[in-house]
Amino acid sequence: MKELFEKTNFILDGGVLVLLSEYLAGRTSRGLIARPEGNDLAVLDAFGTPMNSLFLEGAAGIAGSAFPSPPLRTSFDVFSAPLSGEWPWAVRLRGMGWCFFVLLGDEPTPEIMEEMPSFAGLINLWQLHQKTAGVEERLSRLAYMVLATKNTLASVFEPMGVNYFGAFLHDVVQESLFPSRFSLLLDDGETLSLLEGEEMLLPPRKGIFARDILSPVPVRVEPQQRELLGDSVFDSLADDWSAVLPIPGGAFRLFCFLKWEKIPGEEAFNFMELLGNVASKALSLGSLREERERNISELTRRAFLLNALHEAALNFMEQTSKEDLLLQILDIFTEMAQAPRSLLVAWQPAAGGYVHFASKREGLLEKKGTFAGFPVGLLEGERQGSFSLEESKRLFAFMEVPALSSVEGLDAMNRIFPLWDGDRLTAFVAVSAPLAGTATMDLPTLEILARTASVALRKSEWDSGHLAAGKYLNLAALADWETTRARDEIRAEGGVPVVLNGPAGINVSSEQERLCRLVIRSECVTRCISEYAAPDLEEIFPPAEGWTMETEKEGIS
Repeated sequence: MKELFEKTNFILDGGVLVLLSEYLAGRTSRGLIARPEGNDLAVLDAFGTPMNSLFLEGAAGIAGSAFPSPPLRTSFDVFSAPLSGEWPWAVRLRGMGWCFFVLLGDEPTPEIMEEMPSFAGLINLWQLHQKTAGVEERLSRLAYMVLATKNTLASVFEPMGVNYFGAFLHDVVQESLFPSRFSLLLDDGETLSLLEGEEMLLPPRKGIFARDILSPVPVRVEPQQRELLGDSVFDSLADDWSAVLPIPGGAFRLFCFLKWEKIPGEEAFNFMELLGNVASKALSLGSLREERERNISELTRRAFLLNALHEAALNFMEQTSKEDLLLQILDIFTEMAQAPRSLLVAWQPAAGGYVHFASKREGLLEKKGTFAGFPVGLLEGERQGSFSLEESKRLFAFMEVPALSSVEGLDAMNRIFPLWDGDRLTAFVAVSAPLAGTATMDLPTLEILARTASVALRKSEWDSGHLAAGKYLNLAALADWETTRARDEIRAEGGVPVVLNGPAGINVSSEQERLCRLVIRSECVTRCISEYAAPDLEEIFPPAEGWTMETEKEGIS
């Protein structure tokens, strides 16, 4: 039995050709056994003749033309025919999907031809065994791929980020397709970058990598696919890779690069196509899931903002006292901006200008009530909802209220929110940068809050004509600011300003007033601002009456 097994195994492993060669060697002078490969015959065995090559070029066509080619009526058939040339006779043994030629130096004897069908039958068994073994191997691989697909489908649709998805895809490909090399590139719409696998030279962003629409179908890196891949892409990949699998999905696209030492069968590429389609759907669903979560988060945030704005608006509208309203505005702005420092400046007619109303620092409120500037700021046309510190300084200068830039603590602020009444600046709130790590309202929401506060301010009244918080008004500072403003106007016109100081109770004539840009009266002094180029200043403002002159022009006093 062991001997039978060994002989059977020998025959099924291709030993039948050795048996045929040994049988013929004792019955004919010379010969060889060959199989057609294209137009050539590939020599498998030979006897009684030296062989300089394992291929007989062009011999397949010559040998094949000597035999009729009717359809097979049985599992195999055997024919002999004379040939011209080096080999005068040939015997053809053929079956379903296989064919062998035995080239002989002599005409085959009847004894040989009688045995040939038996050898043809053994060859047929050998070929059937090879086919069966190949099919079994392919079925085994396919079964493994089906198992891998089952496991993949169980996990691929789980929520995961693109980096984790890339690692998951890497594992699936390695465990099911067994490539010798693997790389996974991420296309974020702008650049290609390595996501998983071994380092590789990034291909040019052309050809398949520049297409807007991609199908998750594997593309073999072979000359027939040059046009699909793109010339430059093919040239960069041909030496290193066997196939490319694009996986489009949502905002990202992935490209799998695979290399095999031996190209796998069609079932492997079918599995790759299935994997590509499933992964593409999973990637798209993941992007949709992330987008949905972002939208839900944004809607939740906006609902919170709307509720906060609603509550703030109600608080504003409940205040009838402008003092209480301003404190409420400062408190709500500070809280919503999560600012450790803030301040509020408001226009108070009874104070003669803008007042630094109050400040907050680390949650502590300090009522100021100090004078901040004059006159009221006016701005026509479109007005921004907020300004940076530098922008606010330019705005105050443009509105001719530069003193507002010098409010105590303003330099520590990050954002200024103006409150308007038409084109008049009625107040502004300044907040510092938010505390690190805190959730703050976005800028548009704070600007809406500022517009809401502006409306509320129009509906409230000051409790009394007193200054906010009962503090003082610095009249000397107000006079100095107005003097500086008038002098700056003269300089801007190219002139040289001059300050004329006279006695407190002196009468200013109409002629004197005509030459003045500004006249300031107080209990201590009468001050006139004029231009040095005005004619006859010393005659019109005679020193004998107590007038003195101050000018910036060198050499004049």
